Amino acid sequence: AAPLEFPTASAATQKITELLGGGDRARLARLFARRHYARWAAALLGPFLRDWLSALTQAEAAALFHRQLLRAPPRDALHALAAALRKMPDDAPPPPPPPRAAACAALLVQFVAERRLEALFGEWAAGAAADDAADADALVTLLCSMPERAANLLGRAPPAALGAAHYFGAACEQLLAALEAAPVQNGATLDVLASALLGRVATLGHFGSLVPLLVRGGEGGGAARWGRLLARLPDRAVEGALEAALRGAAARRVAPAVVCALFAPLLRASRTARFVASERLLLLRVLPSDALPLLVALLGAADGDGATLRKAATALADAWGAAAHVTHAPLAQQRYVSEATLAALDALPAAAATDLLPTLLTGVQQHLFSPAAPVRKLGMKVAQRVALLVDPTKPLEFDASSDDGDGDDAEGNDGGSERTVKNFKMAWPGNAMRRLVTCGFSN
Repeated sequence: AAPLEFPTASAATQKITELLGGGDRARLARLFARRHYARWAAALLGPFLRDWLSALTQAEAAALFHRQLLRAPPRDALHALAAALRKMPDDAPPPPPPPRAAACAALLVQFVAERRLEALFGEWAAGAAADDAADADALVTLLCSMPERAANLLGRAPPAALGAAHYFGAACEQLLAALEAAPVQNGATLDVLASALLGRVATLGHFGSLVPLLVRGGEGGGAARWGRLLARLPDRAVEGALEAALRGAAARRVAPAVVCALFAPLLRASRTARFVASERLLLLRVLPSDALPLLVALLGAADGDGATLRKAATALADAWGAAAHVTHAPLAQQRYVSEATLAALDALPAAAATDLLPTLLTGVQQHLFSPAAPVRKLGMKVAQRVALLVDPTKPLEFDASSDDGDGDDAEGNDGGSERTVKNFKMAWPGNAMRRLVTCGFSN
C-alpha cells in the first residue's frame, strides 16, 4: 500500500485561509467560523505555537498564519487571543516567559494596528440590540483586559503599543471611526458601547490617555459628538474622568470653551457630575492652579442661568471663611481653596459676587488674625479682591510690615496678625470701612 501523504503546514494553513476568506465560499466560511474557529485558533495559539511558526517562512507566517487572526471575525479572534494570553499548566514560572507570550503579544499589537477593533465595533453594532448593555459591558471587559493579560504572561511590561496611553487611545479612536461610518440605525447601539468603554477607562484610572484625543475632537469640530458620548458616562466613572480631563487640559493649555463644549453636556445630564465638579473637585481635591479657570468655566456652563456656579461659589466662600478650615486644613488645601475663591469671584456677575461679601469678610478676618504668616498672606490676597467689590476705585494695598513677625508672644502668636489687621483698617478710606463695619468686620 502506498504510504499516507500528509499536507505540509503551508498547504494546511493555505486551505484554511481559502476556506475563511474565499468569496465563492462565504457561507461555508461563516459556518466554519461559528462552529469550529475557536478550536482552530486554540490549536494555532496553544502550546504548539512555536512549532507552527518554525514550520513557516517569515513571508508564509505573515500571509498565512497571521491572517487566521487578522481576517477572522474580530470578536472571535479577540477571544482566541485572550484565551492564548493565559498561563497554562505547562508554562514555566517566569523568568523566562512562555515561548508563545511574545508571539501572542505581537499578534495583539498587529490586531490593533490593522484597525481590527474598528471592524469589531462595526460588527457588534450590526448584531447587537440598542439596549444590550450587558453584552456591551462584556465586550468592554474583554477589551480592557488585554494589555494586562499580555503583561501577566510576559512577566514584564507589555510592548509600548499595549501601554495605557496608546492602547486605550487607539481603541477609542477606532470606536469613534466606527461611529462615523455606522449606519444611522446602528449609531444608538454604538453610543451604548462607547459610554461603557469611556466609563471603564476612567474607572481604571487611564482617562488621561484619552485627553489628547478629546482635545483634538473638541478643537476640530467633533465636540458635539464627544459631548454626547461623555454625557452618558456612568456615575462611578464621572469623578475620575473629570479630574483627569481637567488636569490634562490644563497641562495642554486648552481653552475653557473647548472643555465646556466637551463636558458641559455631562454636567447638564448628571447630578453626580455637578456634585463632583462643585464639591469634590472644587473643595476637596487640589488641582493644578491652571485647571481652576477651566473648572469654574465648566460650572458656569452647567446650566443656562449660572445657578450651579453661584451655588458652588457660595459653598466655596463658606468653606474658605470657616474657622476650622483656617486653623486645621493643610496649607496646600488652603492655597487651593483661596485660588478657587478668586477664580469664582472673577467668573461671577458683579451682583452675585457682592452677595458673597459678608461671608468673605468673615473669612478675611479669620485669615488676618491667624498666627501663621502664609495664612495671613492668603487673607490679604482675597481681601484685596474683596476691596474691589466694596469700592472698585479704591484698591487695597497692605503695608510691607503687615506680614513681618519677629518673635512670638505669650500665646504663640508672632505678632504679625495684629499689625496686619491694623494696616488693613488703615488702608481703606472711611466710606469703605463703614461698609466693612456694616457687614460685621470690626474689632
